[in-house]
Amino acid sequence: MYRSDEHRLERLAAVGQLVSSVAHELNNPLSAILLFAEDLLSAERNPEETEALTIIAQQARRSRAIVRDLLAYVRSRDAIHAPTSVHNLLTQLSRELSPQVATLGAWLNIELPLLDTEVAMDRTGIEQVLVNLVMNAAQATGGGGHVTVRVANEASHVAFEVLDDGPGISAEVLPHIFDPFFTTKPSGEGTGLGLSVSRGVVQQHGGTLTGENLSTRSGGGARFIVRLPRSAAVERSTEPQAPAPPVDVAPPTMRRVLIIDDERAIRRGLSRFFTRAGWTVVEAENAEDALVRLDQATERFDVVISDARMPGIPLGEFHAALEARHPDVLKRLVLCSGDLQSPDVTGLIARTDCAVLQKPFEFKALESIIQQWTKEPERLTA
Repeated sequence: MYRSDEHRLERLAAVGQLVSSVAHELNNPLSAILLFAEDLLSAERNPEETEALTIIAQQARRSRAIVRDLLAYVRSRDAIHAPTSVHNLLTQLSRELSPQVATLGAWLNIELPLLDTEVAMDRTGIEQVLVNLVMNAAQATGGGGHVTVRVANEASHVAFEVLDDGPGISAEVLPHIFDPFFTTKPSGEGTGLGLSVSRGVVQQHGGTLTGENLSTRSGGGARFIVRLPRSAAVERSTEPQAPAPPVDVAPPTMRRVLIIDDERAIRRGLSRFFTRAGWTVVEAENAEDALVRLDQATERFDVVISDARMPGIPLGEFHAALEARHPDVLKRLVLCSGDLQSPDVTGLIARTDCAVLQKPFEFKALESIIQQWTKEPERLTA
């Protein structure tokens, strides 16, 4: 490698680290803005106030999309490819995406393969590609729509298919879907970078990303296919994965939640949400404080919501402490992060069953997780 190439890679690594740090710093205030805007919109207001708050929430979501696209862009460069289990990848995606798709009123079905394959890939990059495709599909189908993710083993490639039963892609739009900054979404709801960045990530793997409409005979909708070259790794059989039974964490008496975040504004936004729903709320500003409160608690917490990046104890050590001292908490832990693709976060998600939310998130996404756990149909929001 020439010295100039080394300098280039060093600069790209520095840019990636900078964008990751900036994303974390931006996502925290964006989380607070979105949470408080939603909190205020939950009450009856006059049309002018409702319009203003709605615009604030829309712009927060727009900023969120820009930050995520920037993260995906810088990570599409000089990625390390390692053998990755397709089965494990899709299992993690199911946990991460199901609540987000549910907030859009759609249904997500991820078909886990019976024959697992290991593919050499930059896992975080391919995860982001699949996240983009699934969320685009969920937005296209709208309320009551269905999104399916499945895998096909081809002769020289492994193909990930993302299908939806929405209206499909118009003939005028189809040739431009991978153009940078091209979007059909309303102003404030898309940057036009998602598919362009996704195709770049896939091409760096030596693969292809294509989009097409499904025939009316098959029900209509759109299909995107990510094809990645197969690695020499082994294929192994896997048992069909039965869905885990919901954890009954909410007795009919007063419920308790522990909120762990070093950002006071985020803690207060979540606290208002739970207090309004009749929960008892305990706040902790760091992992050390959270462990003390868990140790001293005379009653269990029905839900624990924790930021992934806080000063003090690193995420891995915090998880190890929970596993040793409060293993039951891990079954009702919601992990929140502005950067779900950072190595420490992806590592923890891969080895635990905790629920995951990407900051900035909306109350509906959190509500969806809690409803699954409590097995109750009623909403927490108004």
